[in-house]
Amino acid sequence: MPLSNQNHDTVIAGVKKEGASPDFIRKIRSFSTKTEQPIVLVHAIEEKLKFPSLYREILGSFDIAELGRTLPEVHEKEAREKIESLKSSLDDQELIRVQIVHSEDVAASLIAEAQLTRASLIAIEVSEHLFQLIPRGLSVALSLMQHAPMPVLMLRQNSPNRFEEKDQVLIIADDLSASSMGAVRKGMNLASQWGHTHVIHLHVIEQNMHGVLTELSEISRKVTVGPMGTPALLEYLEHHMEIALQRRTMEYQEALKKVGSTYEAVVQVGHVASKVSAMIRDRKPNLTVFGRRQRLHHGPFGFARVPFAAMLAHSDAVLIAP
Repeated sequence: MPLSNQNHDTVIAGVKKEGASPDFIRKIRSFSTKTEQPIVLVHAIEEKLKFPSLYREILGSFDIAELGRTLPEVHEKEAREKIESLKSSLDDQELIRVQIVHSEDVAASLIAEAQLTRASLIAIEVSEHLFQLIPRGLSVALSLMQHAPMPVLMLRQNSPNRFEEKDQVLIIADDLSASSMGAVRKGMNLASQWGHTHVIHLHVIEQNMHGVLTELSEISRKVTVGPMGTPALLEYLEHHMEIALQRRTMEYQEALKKVGSTYEAVVQVGHVASKVSAMIRDRKPNLTVFGRRQRLHHGPFGFARVPFAAMLAHSDAVLIAP
């Protein structure tokens, strides 16, 4: 039976032609709720390889049409060999499948396979130097975060497997919107699943007129605490935002205690991306979890700024929860 027609609760792992880091699959296993969850290693060959205009100037009179026919075949053969080699090195290789697809859109291919196999997660590796992603890799990552209906896990390539450490640190970046509750639930459930995890539930108040007004409207429409931007207003906001964080996680906190995990609500004031990045550099989390807004470039957790700022802050793993 073709892989795409099977009905498994799988994990889709997007891999490059060169394969993946040795710990890639072991890291993904840390997010599985089932001990025998299938993982599909998907490599997407872009259809534009059939139109190698770049080679036209280099090769001159070379048969471009022939190159256009053979290049994808050579690429697929090399990719399959590398990925099969990775699979053979794993202990649970019977649960690993390899899928090579041809597509005009890499991210769309990964999402399609995830939907067809009822995947609970899409995982990709991010280059050690983020700017090596531009323009292709960055586009793939952003498209996955924007359109994938399931969580997307971005792992820093060649980073150590810190999910095997006894004491985990997990940051949940929460803008207190309804759409970010998915991140709160996912983060708290992972902490309960792992045990011995310190959860830092972080909210950053954007210190500008629009940001403060937005925060204030979430609490009350009738608040008299002085002029905008005054210490009294910010102190009021910090206090009530911390209460709001506690309320959003109340149902999970008892479960955390039972597995030896701890919880900390943190409210800060300033530029969101800068504060989140500073928190990552200071606390060195094993994982940072973000929610996904429908309008990705609006609000304090706009995707162009915060999650990628987190990667630049040398976060080993970022999870985007829908």
